[in-house]
Amino acid sequence: AEILERNILAFFYQGEITQVLRWLELLPEPLLLKHPLLCAVYAASIALQPPYPPKSLLVAEKWMRTAEDALSNGFQSGNLVRAFIYQIRSYWARYRGEPPEIVLQLIGKAFSFLPKDSSASLDRNQLFIRSALQVNMGFIYWTAGDQDAAREAFIEARKISGACDDLFNESASVIQLVRMSCLHGRLGEGALLD
Repeated sequence: AEILERNILAFFYQGEITQVLRWLELLPEPLLLKHPLLCAVYAASIALQPPYPPKSLLVAEKWMRTAEDALSNGFQSGNLVRAFIYQIRSYWARYRGEPPEIVLQLIGKAFSFLPKDSSASLDRNQLFIRSALQVNMGFIYWTAGDQDAAREAFIEARKISGACDDLFNESASVIQLVRMSCLHGRLGEGALLD
């Protein structure tokens, strides 16, 4: 469990969700309950497997509350777990179609548990979370009609995800930037994004 806890976010953000879920399911539940980060990643992994949100969120919510309860009961897992929980909750809020203001509040809460600097010298796990937050912010701004803010969020997400090898969020940000360029008739700009 301790080895998993140190490395789980790298596997999660590099798209190894099915493997992460298998590993976590092999842990005895009493051991899993002692590790808030593992409970939170377990919740997020459940939500990303079939039947997918919103149905899978019912089961995932139980595990996310377990992670939050473990943190409030004195576990010293710190701000990284809190940032991850709010990052995942911001995605869930978007999946449920909650108003952009709610999603942005959750994103803001997640950012409040991360260092202000987004440079590549940050802990890799912090960069993973920051990258995912930027992508989610980009989608929320895009949906709300603020294309300039969406573009800036996706550009920042691409920069951060490239620094930490977060292939999932890097590809999501590139795809959205290309779509945005094409929608505005800037095909050459979209082609330069790779």
